[in-house]
Amino acid sequence: MRITKILCPVDQSECSGKALRYAAALAASHGASLDVITVIITVIPPPVPELAMMPIVVTPELLGASDEALREFTKRTCGATQGTSKVIEAPVPVAGIVGYARDINADLVVMGTHGWRGFDRLMFGSTTEQVLHQAVCPVLTVPPTARDIAPGAEVRLKRILCAADFSPASVRALEWSRELAQEQQGRVTLLHVLEMLTAEEAHTVAHYQVAEYVGMRQQDAREELKALLPRDTGPWRDPCGRVEIGPADKTILRVAREMDADLIALGAEGHTTVASMLLGSTTHAVIRRATCPVLTVRA
Repeated sequence: MRITKILCPVDQSECSGKALRYAAALAASHGASLDVITVIITVIPPPVPELAMMPIVVTPELLGASDEALREFTKRTCGATQGTSKVIEAPVPVAGIVGYARDINADLVVMGTHGWRGFDRLMFGSTTEQVLHQAVCPVLTVPPTARDIAPGAEVRLKRILCAADFSPASVRALEWSRELAQEQQGRVTLLHVLEMLTAEEAHTVAHYQVAEYVGMRQQDAREELKALLPRDTGPWRDPCGRVEIGPADKTILRVAREMDADLIALGAEGHTTVASMLLGSTTHAVIRRATCPVLTVRA
């Protein structure tokens, strides 16, 4: 894991300001460049074609005013001029953010979880959630309830909870968790959540006693967690992983509260259908309700 380029999209809200302070702190600690962008929406997607609106005319005056506002916001938020700020144009925020991240080959995108309102948010979830599934690099989301950091201060990620479902994405999330913990001299707690049995699985294992079968599944999960962990036994990780039973999102959030986590790391798979975006996922649920930053990593 190398972080050399960080992208922080902002809408100049309080939540995006907190995300910017995290981005600036991470950039300083890794010696990385920081690009701060604001997206001017050039086309407003209508709910129905009959209500189509004319594209926004982006004049030099509008660009100049937006650029000045972004520079002032960055200076006010970080306490000093830091990184590169730029106003970009795009039909919707997610297209501008994902495209810019790809253009600069960003290693990490840092975003707030509130704001970016518009038609795309109403239909497909928040811009942040769409970026999670489209960005080619990991995304760090910072909720309004996360601990704030002072301008110029270091970001402390000592207690990291990494939720693993044994997918390639969660393996990558563990790699990132390990690197961050080693840098910060922190510790990673690896968690796997066993959810309710499916109807098919319940029929297959009906000859077992419930307690017996649950115990077998827990033991299997512990063995898988053990195999997932690197062989080194450095201070960066707990000596064993945790296996909990319950709804995945609620369990992850509960464990994060119990250990007072500074960061939750998750794997996320890309979604390509409208239905999957509307229905959401464990990742989305955790991001919406977390009280600490959440690092989402794709395979």
